[in-house]
Amino acid sequence: MSTPNEQLSPAQNQSGNVLPEGKPATATRSLASHALAFIDDGSGIRVPVTEISLEPSPNGDANPPFRTYRTAGPGSDPVRGLPPFRAAWIAGRGDTEAYSGRGRNLLDDGRSAVRRGAASAEWNGRARP
Repeated sequence: MSTPNEQLSPAQNQSGNVLPEGKPATATRSLASHALAFIDDGSGIRVPVTEISLEPSPNGDANPPFRTYRTAGPGSDPVRGLPPFRAAWIAGRGDTEAYSGRGRNLLDDGRSAVRRGAASAEWNGRARP
């Protein structure tokens, strides 16, 4: 069972039970020494990081928090992917052209897929316009 300050693994839900295969999971609680923060350089893109507070050095000097990239969240679900938050910016530039792409080819998954006669799971996320 999880305590209020225990970080959940991506495979666990709020009650600490392992989630079924393919179900998205996001940790909503964290350790007391961990804090969610965002790095924002003014461009409008905020990068999520986990700030981990560190103990003071042996001589008593304080240490700044250690920042590590936060991989949990909507982008961590490979089936859904990220929302197209740059789509308007890309379209506004006027230097791109949308196309439907090409169809899937079994050879795209490599020779082992051809040998077994089956492709890997197809992308089920949001289609491009």
